Amino acid sequence: MANKGYQQPPNRNRTISTRAIVSLAILKANWDRLGSDYIENFVPLVAECLKAASTPEVSINEVQCAFVDNFGLRVPLGALKTILHRCAKRGYVRRKSGIYIRDDAALSRLGFASVRADVLRKHENLSTKLIDFCKERHGVSWTAEEADAALLAYLEERSPSILAAAIEGSPIPAPPNPVTNATFLVNAFVQHVFTSDPEGLDFLETIVKGTMLANVLIFPEIGKARSSFRRLEVYLDTGFLIGTLGLEGSLRQAPGPVPISVEKGMAYSPESH
Repeated sequence: MANKGYQQPPNRNRTISTRAIVSLAILKANWDRLGSDYIENFVPLVAECLKAASTPEVSINEVQCAFVDNFGLRVPLGALKTILHRCAKRGYVRRKSGIYIRDDAALSRLGFASVRADVLRKHENLSTKLIDFCKERHGVSWTAEEADAALLAYLEERSPSILAAAIEGSPIPAPPNPVTNATFLVNAFVQHVFTSDPEGLDFLETIVKGTMLANVLIFPEIGKARSSFRRLEVYLDTGFLIGTLGLEGSLRQAPGPVPISVEKGMAYSPESH
């Protein structure tokens, strides 16, 4: 069924893999800028979907469709309702008879375009490096679409808990078509980036951390997910903890959950056997 209140975004020609990767990086950028809680990370993205609507009035289903088209992520309706409620508290939208009516003046003050432009620049830079690496080191020619699909597939393989979500489908889409030798080539590229490209490593870490932030969408009560975990203790396998802390070398050091969660007050301890 057509969404009358929604028009296709200008970035529609980008593949869903590209849009998803960019969106993951935007979520991390929002966390760095806003950082109050997990819901707030998604507010600028939902607000952008409201701005993209062809009419001021939209339904929650139309916003969900717009989120996929703009950002390549499928937000469960329960989580989206919570985010829209936060948007209403910020004055970006009001709800009337089940329909959401945007406030154009409030939305115009968000300044989201500069964040997206910066992330797009960094993404295109990393994608070009991946394409050049595959060509120069392994004689494999990838298009930009194949490079993004391979990178997203790599994230899917390395982050099964994020992408295996069964509640209303995963927030991060599986790549539409597998890319030949994607795992080997991207893994080799990641090792190259870790050893010789700090700028590329920084953006790669941004994407990985963005997948963690997107994972909050799978929780039925997203509003109860807090940004602080003070006095919470997590017990980890000793081998994992040693590798994460970089005590087995930089290539084994994980850029993922520990740095973010430590910032928010979690305490980690080695598991006793």
